[in-house]
Parts: sequence; structure tokens; C-alpha cells
Amino acid sequence: MTNGPHIAPIAGGYIAQRLGWRWCFWIPAAIQGGLWLIVVFTFSETLFSRLDYSNLGEQSYWSKMLFHGKVLDRQIRTQDFGISLAMVKYLAVTLPCLYCSTANTYGSILFAVTGSHISATVYKFSIEQTGLFMGIPLTIGVFIGEGTTGYVSDLIINAYARRHNDYKKPEARLFLIPLTMLLCIGTAVFGYCVQHKKPWITSAICMGLSALGTQVATTMVYTYCTDSYKPQSAEIGAIINLFRSVFAFTVAFYALPFSEKAGYDVAFGTMAAINGVMLLPLVLLFFIGMSIREKQGIPKQHQDL
Repeated sequence: MTNGPHIAPIAGGYIAQRLGWRWCFWIPAAIQGGLWLIVVFTFSETLFSRLDYSNLGEQSYWSKMLFHGKVLDRQIRTQDFGISLAMVKYLAVTLPCLYCSTANTYGSILFAVTGSHISATVYKFSIEQTGLFMGIPLTIGVFIGEGTTGYVSDLIINAYARRHNDYKKPEARLFLIPLTMLLCIGTAVFGYCVQHKKPWITSAICMGLSALGTQVATTMVYTYCTDSYKPQSAEIGAIINLFRSVFAFTVAFYALPFSEKAGYDVAFGTMAAINGVMLLPLVLLFFIGMSIREKQGIPKQHQDL
């Protein structure tokens, strides 16, 4: 999910150069449509409340794929569509989601919306070179983060459990907080490199560091929130994506104007600082997250999961 905006430019540069920019939209649309059909006809729901919903779990795989039977034993209500939003009231969900939205935006989407302009005006790259510059460093950074962060996070929480009677405290996931600072460092230094026209390889390395920090942040937020409220994992996933998408939507309106007016070093440094400030509530959760969760209570839905 994080690497989508990173892999796309690698192919997109060659597609735009050889087939025209319109095919940069036609090809992804076709791929997305095909994947949607695969999901509809091959993926069955497995994580649902056995109290609130019917016994579809007892049907055969193909029966579920052919939409036999009812998912609900009652009429669908308007509030059924807002179940996910009910999780927003829990600070152990909302605060990490707010941070994750800035991490995704300033460690990933920011480069996607400014990369082509920077490549053309600062480094004088061709379209193909622009795609490679925008895609390869970020892709490598995220792959490194994805391949190591989950493993390290599990090592930490399992080590914590061994010392605390097998209790896996969700806050142990937040030991990764120091590594998320790679995002702030990478984004801020990238802005400095672009403003002062440093060699493109230094900017690329900074992009990779920022992407690595982004993936660390993403893994940390997902694991902490879902460990805090396991039965509501699906709802939490929806909330995280909602926050990420809404905040990322806005960056295209101000990233380049801000950079052109104040300088890339100031603009990217400011956005990196915003991400760092949004990390502070997670530091607070590291120390008192458990007491906050106990005070706010347990969500009512899906308690049989």
C-alpha cells in the first residue's frame, strides 16, 4: 500500500515517454479493474462477529463466492455504515492515526507531487529519468522498512512478554518511535539538498531514508492500534486509511507553492517538523497509553472475536 506511489513512477516514466501520458491513466485503470474483480470473486470475509452476523462462515467457499445466503439476519441500518467511525473516540486510535497521516504525506506523497517539478527544474532529467528518480529510492526504502520493521517489532514485544508473564503490552510496539525520526531527517535534508542544488544522489538517499521512516511509522501505528483493540482491527484499518487519504489529498495544493516562495529547505523542513510534533502524542501514549485505554473502556462491537 505504501509503495504504490513509488513503484508507479518507475513504469510511468517509460509509459509516458513511449506511449503518451494518457496511457499512464489507462493502464492503471485496467489493472485496478482486474484486481477489483479478483477481490470480489475470490476473497471471502473471515473476520466478522458471530453474534451480530449470520452463519455464513459455515457455508462452503464457493457458496460464499456466489453470494448465497444473508450476511445479516436483520435489515441494514444507517448506523451500520458508521461503525468504523466509532473508533475515532479512542485516543489510542486517533492520536496514532493523526501521526500516520502526516508520516504518509510528508514521507511519501510529498515526493510524488513535487518530484517531477524538481527533476525537471533542478536536475534537468528526462521523463524516464524522472520516473526512476521518483520511484527507485522510495521503493528501496519502503522495502527495507517492510522487511525489517515487523520482525523487529515482534522481537521487542515478545521480549517484553517474556519478562511480564506473557503479557504483550501494546505500548511495547512504540519502542520503534526513535526509528521514525528517519522520516523527519530524510525529508528536511532532501529540501536542503534541492534548494542548494546538491548532487541528485544525495537527494535520492534522503528520499530513501524518509521512505524507510515512513514504513517504520506505518508498521508501528498499525500494530499498536490493532494490538490495543484486536476485535476492531477491521474498523481501525478503515480509520487509518481515512486519515491518511484525507490529509494526503491536501498536500498537492501547497507543497510546491510553499517551496517556491520560501525555498525547498524551509518548506520541507517545516513539513518535517510538523511530522515530528505529531509524534509527541505517541511518546505520551508510550508512558500512559495503558491507563488511557483503561479509562476509555472497551468498544462494544465485536466482543466475541
